[in-house]
Amino acid sequence: GPRIVGTDLNEGMIATARGLAGDDARTCEWHVADVTALPFPNATFSVAICQQGIQFFPDREDALREIHRVMRPGGRVLVSFWAGASEFFVALATALRRTVSDEVGERSLAPFAFDDVDAVTTICRNLGFVDIFATKITVDRVIDHPDIAIPKEILANPVGSAVKAAGDAAMREIVKDTIAALSAFRRGSGLIVPQHAHLVQATVR
Repeated sequence: GPRIVGTDLNEGMIATARGLAGDDARTCEWHVADVTALPFPNATFSVAICQQGIQFFPDREDALREIHRVMRPGGRVLVSFWAGASEFFVALATALRRTVSDEVGERSLAPFAFDDVDAVTTICRNLGFVDIFATKITVDRVIDHPDIAIPKEILANPVGSAVKAAGDAAMREIVKDTIAALSAFRRGSGLIVPQHAHLVQATVR
């Protein structure tokens, strides 16, 4: 079968990936690696997917240059990143500001801070990628049991430790405020909130 490789700078993420039980996950190779210094020879891969990562890279051009290096001619690159924060994360940030601090609320929106699709397509063009095009996609975020799911979401977020330190009453307040703000997205006992993303596709000449 095809060689499938996953990389992440964070050792914890790679440890989690290595622990996945599915047959597909077990056929993958996992590497702790910096995207600007990938441990692979030139022209190794025919497809590269960078999902929700580029907004965290300090140097997006260096990252895409390195991805270009490890791609075969004719290889396809797909890069996705959020097109702003969804109503869910806006409501959550507002609740965090009110209950914990402005800084914590602001920090919770960090994954959505970069949404400049033109900057990404320009970098791709400058690096010699061809057939570059960007589309916007929408994914519905289904939250079946918001009273259970929202605390889990918060604790998995980098601001989770600050919220935990604020105590159980603060967590309950944040969850209550977030759910109340999302009443327009209520479906039965759950919530369905659309989340928009950019998808940039490009080909290596």
